[in-house]
Amino acid sequence: MISFFKNLLRGQEDYLEFDNFNFKLVIIQELMYEQEVLTPKFDVYEYAKQVPVDFEATYDGVAPEVKNYFEAFKIPKRLAKYVKKLYLDGGNDIYLQLMPYGDGEGDEFDISEISPRELGQFKQLVEIDAQAVNYFSPEATDYLRSQGIAVKEYQHKVKKN
Repeated sequence: MISFFKNLLRGQEDYLEFDNFNFKLVIIQELMYEQEVLTPKFDVYEYAKQVPVDFEATYDGVAPEVKNYFEAFKIPKRLAKYVKKLYLDGGNDIYLQLMPYGDGEGDEFDISEISPRELGQFKQLVEIDAQAVNYFSPEATDYLRSQGIAVKEYQHKVKKN
C-alpha cells in the first residue's frame, strides 16, 4: 500500500492502454460520468474558457480540440476493476462533450473492433448494454461474446401501419 502512494506521488502510476479511441470513450463514460471515480470530470464549456473551441465550425461533428484532450487523457489502471457493465447511448455525456450539438445518431462513435490487449484490462466486465445505439460492428460484438461478455444489441423496430 505504501508503494502505491509513493508511485502516485512520483507520477509513476500505470495507465490503461487503448488501441481504439471509441472504446476508450465508453470506458471514460462509465468511470467519469456514471461512477464519478475518474477525475477531473470534463466539461466542454469550462474547457472552452481555457482552450479556444470553435463550436460553429464543428456544429455537426466532433470538436478536434476536445478529441485531442481525450486522446491524451490517461486513465489509471487501478480504476479498471470498477468497469463491470457498460451502457451505450447516443445521449451519453461523453458524446455530448465531443459533439455538444450532436444527436449521437451518426457513425462518429462506432466501434469496429476491440483488441485483446485493451479488453484484457477489464477483467470484471460482464455486460454491455448497447440496445439504444448500433455502435458495435458484428465482429466486435462476436469478439466480446467470445470473451464471455453479454452484449445486449440494438434492435431497430419498424412500426407497421
